[in-house]
Amino acid sequence: SATVNLDGGGGIKLYNSNVSLVNVTITGNSATGTNSIGGGIHFDTCSSSSLENVTITGNSATWGGGIYCDNESNPSLVNTIVSGNTGHGIYVDSGNPAISYSDFYNNENGNFYNAGEWVGVNVGTNVNGDPVDIFYNLSMDPLFVEAENGNYHLMGNSPCIDAGNPDSPYDPDGTVADM
Repeated sequence: SATVNLDGGGGIKLYNSNVSLVNVTITGNSATGTNSIGGGIHFDTCSSSSLENVTITGNSATWGGGIYCDNESNPSLVNTIVSGNTGHGIYVDSGNPAISYSDFYNNENGNFYNAGEWVGVNVGTNVNGDPVDIFYNLSMDPLFVEAENGNYHLMGNSPCIDAGNPDSPYDPDGTVADM
């Protein structure tokens, strides 16, 4: 958790980087300033990093409270939850992120801005019967156990249980990956 008095990247700023974030929680960060961008993560200048099983929640910025992409950044998000951020869940100024099997919910200024023509447009259902877009993304409450106390594990009835990418390694219980 951090407050950064810069225009971008309250939690993480990746500049021309290609890192892999797996099983990470990014929460409680702020980007402040005249053009505050990327409260959780700011992908800048051709950053093509991958996020898998990442939870981004409770971050704030004017644009991209959860994630901000600019200067042709193309991150890949799989089995990722972006929820409860002040600002957009993901704001794409320029770039083409690949977002699949993820949950974007209750982000103050909307879940998606310029993230792709079909991202966030429900057209079907997943194996659990929940509405999804063509990339199997949800827009439902992830049902964290106790977010107010930093417990971002999923409750047993979460729509994110068994709704992850079926090509990901299975959960220890032998079922499809959770988000």
